[in-house]
Amino acid sequence: MAEAARYGIRVAVAVVDHGGDPIQQDLMDGGPAGGVAVAQAVAGAAALFGCDSGDLDFRFGRADAVAALAVPPVLGVPGGLPVHDGGRLVAGLGVGGGGPSVCADIARAALAAS
Repeated sequence: MAEAARYGIRVAVAVVDHGGDPIQQDLMDGGPAGGVAVAQAVAGAAALFGCDSGDLDFRFGRADAVAALAVPPVLGVPGGLPVHDGGRLVAGLGVGGGGPSVCADIARAALAAS
């Protein structure tokens, strides 16, 4: 959230476990309520498939087709990153509410700081 403030935007942040189930979500005051759904869906994409959420089209050809099959929600736009611990996929981190490329930058900065 501090990184989003540096960008001057208000976002939602979601952390999901490796199966896409929510662990935590936060919405900055004044952030768009829809950002929560986006953050959860890009985090779910990263956790379920072990790749950046924006890479689903590259990996599968059609992210929308993959999203239609996956539960929990999956969104194939930038903003979600896989979280690894000791080389093992343990979670997904998603940022939503701003432009997808900015949300991806914020997510990368958050992971780099942890």
